[in-house]
Amino acid sequence: MRSCMYCGKDLAPGEVCDCAASAAARAKKTGQTEKSENKQSGYTGWQESTYRTGYTKKTRKKFRDFFKKAPKFSGEGFKDAAGEVSGFTKRFMRDPVNTVTNPGVLSIWQIIIITVLTSLVLSLCTYFSYVRIFSSMLHQALGAVSGFAEIAAPSYRITALLEYTLVGTISYTVLIFLYFAVLFIVNRFIMRQQTSFKTFCVRPAAALIPLMVLSLVGVAVNFFSVYATVMLFLTGIVMWIILTYEGLRAEWSFAPAVRVMYMTALSFFIFFVIVFNILRII
Repeated sequence: MRSCMYCGKDLAPGEVCDCAASAAARAKKTGQTEKSENKQSGYTGWQESTYRTGYTKKTRKKFRDFFKKAPKFSGEGFKDAAGEVSGFTKRFMRDPVNTVTNPGVLSIWQIIIITVLTSLVLSLCTYFSYVRIFSSMLHQALGAVSGFAEIAAPSYRITALLEYTLVGTISYTVLIFLYFAVLFIVNRFIMRQQTSFKTFCVRPAAALIPLMVLSLVGVAVNFFSVYATVMLFLTGIVMWIILTYEGLRAEWSFAPAVRVMYMTALSFFIFFVIVFNILRII
């Protein structure tokens, strides 16, 4: 059975789909003006400035073959991807809501770079905050007690920093991709969207940028005030959650806002439950 290449609707023989994307494509082919194209569009309000990242039955094979056709990793390719991530981050900081709503296309390498950089910064922020807070509490609790020297207090030793940063970066990267997976499962099995994982991850990855930037600022101010670092980290988490909702609202523009809100809350609930149980086992 035929299906619409834009919305995936099953079509009878000879039937023409009447969705907005199909109508716009027909208008372009017949040379109609842009005004007539907008008239046929079914989107109104803020939805006109957003796009959905779903794909149809006819193109599923292309997404299954993505990793087979993906370009091989090279130093030059990584340099280009890193430069594009830098430009994307600058654009995001100027207009975060509009950027997470319409992020454009990010390659798998750019998504990985954003994820790893966020994990690296979070590891540094956690390590320096832990050293400062633990050392302060230890000093206040023990003072000049004789057993003070026998307790292995954390320090700013390079070896300890490198070890913790490596382990922390790997751990945070795994958790972030777990977060992507939870959102993707909700998107696939509850919202019934056939978006590929790589394409779906663009908006959730973009929503991580404020958390990365504020944590980086927290690392810089940690030596002056560890409490400022903690507050910046918490602010980054709040911005991450808000921008995740904005990104999902654009992704699920066909659904009522209240449903998007509940699905976002459900996704975070599942993610935090999994993280809590992982920490309890460890």
